[in-house]
Amino acid sequence: MKLRTLRKAGLLVALAAIGCGPSSPTSGSSEPGLSQTSLAAVQPGNTGRAVAQPKCLLIIAVDVSKSTQYTRSQALSTVFDLAMGLDAKRYDLRIYRFSSKTEEVYTGVPDDEDQFSIDLANALRPSDPTQGTNYPLMVETIAKVVAESTDGNVKIDVISDGGNDFQDAASIKRYRKAATQLDNDPKVSSITFWGVEPGTREQLRNLFADTGTKLHLLNSGQDLTEDQE
Repeated sequence: MKLRTLRKAGLLVALAAIGCGPSSPTSGSSEPGLSQTSLAAVQPGNTGRAVAQPKCLLIIAVDVSKSTQYTRSQALSTVFDLAMGLDAKRYDLRIYRFSSKTEEVYTGVPDDEDQFSIDLANALRPSDPTQGTNYPLMVETIAKVVAESTDGNVKIDVISDGGNDFQDAASIKRYRKAATQLDNDPKVSSITFWGVEPGTREQLRNLFADTGTKLHLLNSGQDLTEDQE
């Protein structure tokens, strides 16, 4: 996995562009990151008592297989830039590490840069000693989280080269089923793979065939704003 450290400003622009990023509220304008359901809460006719608005859920999954150990620092920087600065009143955040298994390692929006850096290093720096990157399990885990979420909008970021080591028929069937579930969930606004290497794009596009404009496959020389041009 070859990842470059992306400028925080560029990442925040990318987040806002797909509807799940920080923005400055402007009177009379809609805010990126809020679903149509949440926007309805501030439409004419809904005056009076404050109406609770569904948040935007940002899910980040990081490949911690041994083959990614030499680019782990860059992956940590990308996670930091994606997550730091989110407004806790508007966003939920969940971070996962995955390889042979998928584990949730962080929940909640960070508010202290130093502590968040320490937390990320402790959770994501160690590599999984077991060989094999289980993409079907990772996508199944995320699909279950999304299905149970009450957030109004969900953005998914996977930091990995895209390589799946579980290619048997049963695993691919599970992988496709979970990908289709994400495709069909209207809460999901984007699914982005950061650091995709040659040879993995074809299978990702095939498995996430129904996502249309939701799916973004980025290599080490791209950011999301370039991909959308």
